[in-house]
Amino acid sequence: MQEIRKFSEYVSLGNNCEVAFQIRRVLGRDSSSFFSWNVTPLGSLESLLRSKFSGILSRENLSIHGSGALINDSSHHYKFHSPFADAFMGDSNFEVQYEELKKKFDYLTLKFLRKRTEIENVAYFYKCDEHSTKIDFQIAVVKIRDLIAEIQGNNSFKLVFIQDEAFREEDWGLDNIANRYLKRLAPWADATDGHVQSWDRIFREFPSESEMHLSGY
Repeated sequence: MQEIRKFSEYVSLGNNCEVAFQIRRVLGRDSSSFFSWNVTPLGSLESLLRSKFSGILSRENLSIHGSGALINDSSHHYKFHSPFADAFMGDSNFEVQYEELKKKFDYLTLKFLRKRTEIENVAYFYKCDEHSTKIDFQIAVVKIRDLIAEIQGNNSFKLVFIQDEAFREEDWGLDNIANRYLKRLAPWADATDGHVQSWDRIFREFPSESEMHLSGY
């Protein structure tokens, strides 16, 4: 039986906080990624990776989304949790908060874009809840895979594309890609409420080099 190669790094690609919460649970710590706490549809993910995060956080592209808990960045049509006061750009602390956020995003984008060595084996997880018949997911995920390979500078990674069980297909058989499924997705109002047994099945298949705190199911 072939020995499973463990992963030196877990990276959330979104599309919301559920993946990051599950990584936190299983590792007992955060594995910080630009995408961990954002809302990033598949098209936005491709746009951000293809441009290497170009144009993010320009003031003219930022607007309040919904109740104000999220900020929309129209440069790539992703959203992030707002660190700003309710008054947003009119608040006296906006400039300080904005500059702090820029430093944080600069750190996270540089971390993501760094070249990896062959001994660094990275598992990227993307949870998809888009189900439009207009999207060919295999084509979309192959584009993401190729962008990751270009950024990493090697093929020492696995892109785990996760959907609801209702959309299960046979393994796509694509290099560096694994299509996997959850019994249910966490509700958007409570991204911590993931289906632990399903998630742990995935983590066991793609194990971390770090100690993992699995549920025991």
